[in-house]
Amino acid sequence: MFQPITEDLLDIALEILNSNTHHNILENRKPARSIEEVRNEFLNPNTESYLIFLENKYIGIVNFLKNSGLHWVLSFMQISIGRKRQLNVLKNS
Repeated sequence: MFQPITEDLLDIALEILNSNTHHNILENRKPARSIEEVRNEFLNPNTESYLIFLENKYIGIVNFLKNSGLHWVLSFMQISIGRKRQLNVLKNS
């Protein structure tokens, strides 16, 4: 299931992004992203951004670029396999 990223869910998006330091270094030349960087990337009028929710856990992010009726996938990130803490949440109806 996909859940739109909102201001209230930015901390979860940040944790997912920061679960993969190697990706962050390749993409941004630093191991971690700030909440402001995540806000600018996922809460803007040019993209549609969703958390991926499976079995009561947020497991990833998909980010689409809006472009004249077409949608381009900008990024698809899942929680790093070596991550110790899982993002368990209660599923909202």
